[in-house]
Amino acid sequence: MDKTDNGTPEDLRPKQRRRSQNLNTRKGRLSTEVRKREKEKPQKAQQKEDKSSKELQLNNLVVLRVGEEKVNVDKETLIVSSEYFKALFSGHFSDSDAKELDLTKDVEKIEDLRILLDFISNGKVEITKHNLSQVLKVSSFFLVDSLTEKCAKFMSETTSLETCVQHYLIASNYALPKHYTRKFQSLLETRFHDYIIYEEDVASYLNDEELKQLMLSGIMKHCSKESLFNFLLKWLSKSPELTDKQFTLVADIIQYFEQCKTAQTVPFQCEKKKTIANINRMAVALRKSCEPEMLQKFRLLFNNFLRSKEHVFEHLDKHTSVGIFTFSKRTCINRASTKDRNDPSCRFLVSPKRCQELLVGPNETCDLCVYQPDSRVWFHIATFGEDKYFEQVDGRPYQPTTQMRQQHAANIFCDIVVTGEEMMFRDISNKCRLVRYNFKSKRWTNFNIKDIIVAAENMTHFQFEYGRNGVLYLITRNTRQFASHLIEFRGYTFDLTGLALQPIFSTEGILERRGESFKEWSHMTVKRSSVSNELIILFTKGVGENLAILVDLGPLENGGKAKSYTLLHKESLDTTKCEELMFVDVDILETDDRFLIVSSANRVLTIKYQYKFHSKVLEFVENGPQYHLSPKCDRHGEKANRSTFRDSYWEMDEEYGFGSHNRKIKFSTFGEPDIEFHTPPPFVDTVSVCVAEVNKNIFSDLEPVKQYL
Repeated sequence: MDKTDNGTPEDLRPKQRRRSQNLNTRKGRLSTEVRKREKEKPQKAQQKEDKSSKELQLNNLVVLRVGEEKVNVDKETLIVSSEYFKALFSGHFSDSDAKELDLTKDVEKIEDLRILLDFISNGKVEITKHNLSQVLKVSSFFLVDSLTEKCAKFMSETTSLETCVQHYLIASNYALPKHYTRKFQSLLETRFHDYIIYEEDVASYLNDEELKQLMLSGIMKHCSKESLFNFLLKWLSKSPELTDKQFTLVADIIQYFEQCKTAQTVPFQCEKKKTIANINRMAVALRKSCEPEMLQKFRLLFNNFLRSKEHVFEHLDKHTSVGIFTFSKRTCINRASTKDRNDPSCRFLVSPKRCQELLVGPNETCDLCVYQPDSRVWFHIATFGEDKYFEQVDGRPYQPTTQMRQQHAANIFCDIVVTGEEMMFRDISNKCRLVRYNFKSKRWTNFNIKDIIVAAENMTHFQFEYGRNGVLYLITRNTRQFASHLIEFRGYTFDLTGLALQPIFSTEGILERRGESFKEWSHMTVKRSSVSNELIILFTKGVGENLAILVDLGPLENGGKAKSYTLLHKESLDTTKCEELMFVDVDILETDDRFLIVSSANRVLTIKYQYKFHSKVLEFVENGPQYHLSPKCDRHGEKANRSTFRDSYWEMDEEYGFGSHNRKIKFSTFGEPDIEFHTPPPFVDTVSVCVAEVNKNIFSDLEPVKQYL
């Protein structure tokens, strides 16, 4: 048998070849099977994993039931979104591992729960005034803070005089964030006493507990007797019969109101007669449904409280009274300007129809009002359009384009001074042209101060001061230009009737410090004492110069000449820092024996200096008492105006664009300031405030404001 080169017999080669081929075939098949198995292995693992995942998901599912309706929800989704379910499923409660939870006692309808679950799943929800209460109820109960916040924003954006009572009650019941609750409460505190109580539907939907809650919240504290009791009568009329519970609640409100020091006292008998007539009509309507004993108690309760009392002005000084005068723009919506009141995106405080009725004509409406602190009543002086105001300021007919009108409507700025029976307006854009309005004659006039002051070209500042004796003083700051600049202050008595000046003093020239042009700003403040007959002048300049001048007006009473003294002439250390300039943003208050110089820098009232009458010495006050004023924020429609009178500030603080607070801040050299809250002003967009002592007879000629905006 022949052999091949490798030693294999030649006859065996076909068999070996076949065997090798079979082996390779089996190896190929095995390799294919292995590959197939390897390929099927992850698929089976995935199927096993999917099966485990499905089993896990089934284990994580929980059934929520409301009545007979059911819905399946993933536990993890609930835990992530709701603090309620997070505590329930992660704790050791009996329901922690339950496959089904019965929420029938906590949720009224399955639709409310589905709204909550849809929000948890995709973050979308449509909140309306119809479902607001239900959505807020489930979001608050299940502690879904994001949905509660969304409800709070919806309420804030839809707040109006028609909805503020409901929103306030809802916010209080569900403990919404304080900045939302405070907004609704501010609107009620500042508006409930006037416009809201005239709304017919406000009293109709309040139940006993809600009315009691409104009483305890203190929002009735600025009401008048007539308005509050008419409101209570409307509330009682919604019930078919007068129950003991209702009678007790009304009696509690009356008792609270009798003890409330901030309540209004409207000094007009016609209002009382009208209210008593309403009470009698109410008694007749209740006669058929109430027991005679209850009806008698009802009549006695109201009639005793409205029994005739002594006239409020009998307690005042024989001839004079304090008046807080305001010049306001009438605004009906939450924004400062009415130019876009037809824009549907604007939020109206009143209905659009009512807004159109109040804002007559193409121009913005302005109002003059006065507040009498003893009666706590606002009186209306006059209403006029912005065209009338700018016509007087500019001295020519007012015919602006639409663009000009919009600019003017947002930029009416002026100072006001009350002098007896007149108000004087000094416009910021044209300070030398003064506009006058007479209360009794209702006439407008104007004049230019430069036409009646000699050497007016040297006058750089002027300020009016109205004396307690009825004398109007004009104080000017003049510059004499010689080899060096000298400044002096001059004083006049000013006769408004004849527009005549009578010089009463002139200070010695003081060398004026000169600086860079961009620092050449200056400010002057003047105050005359009603006790010592002394007048103090504070002057500051941007280059760091500060002056305090005292003028003794006493000798004028005996035919002599007024005497002036320089109390302070000082320069700040660093002229680049305005906070070191002592007489920037300062006011002068008067107590029984001294002047208090109060700084209002950074919206903090702080006593910086004091001057004891007749001492001729200005003293620095260390660590003087402070009071934080409300922050001014024009960007959000919030602002504050204030005026000084004797030892007090009167501050009108606008809040949220629809409510204002009226505060009296009384200062002394020791202790904290005394704060009194008074009836809010009728029109919130206050341009300027002035406090003055006037004849009390002016109030008897004016009508009290009843329906505010």
